[in-house]
Amino acid sequence: MAAAAVIGGAIAPAAHASATPPPPPPPPVIDCGDNANPFAGMKLEGLRAGSMESWPSRCKAWHLMLTPDRAARHYSGGTFFAYYPDTGEFQDFLLGDILERTVDTPGRVVLSPVSDGRLEVRYGNPGEPRKARIIASATPRKGH
Repeated sequence: MAAAAVIGGAIAPAAHASATPPPPPPPPVIDCGDNANPFAGMKLEGLRAGSMESWPSRCKAWHLMLTPDRAARHYSGGTFFAYYPDTGEFQDFLLGDILERTVDTPGRVVLSPVSDGRLEVRYGNPGEPRKARIIASATPRKGH
């Protein structure tokens, strides 16, 4: 028979010593600065701004990612890459705390532009960026 205790006239079952305590909660996401959307002054086509947790700092930071309609399209035969057509430079994608030049799936298109020029997300062969298909873009507005 299991052990029980009488509490205020009611019988309560004894606590089991083998009960596993719940895991500790994850550390909180930290607001590491201004919460203002830094992309508000940009013309976004096929991209949306979103706030996400960054690793390993656990800071909440703004990034650009494909809009749901662009992410839902079927893509085959290439990779995604971010490209500045005015300078020919590439922009890396953010995968947690890892930077990647190309990604294979639309859900991994996450970036924070580092240049003032027009940034395009393209799909195709990054070795021939001008021949790749433009999927989305972010363009700074004049005066911003």
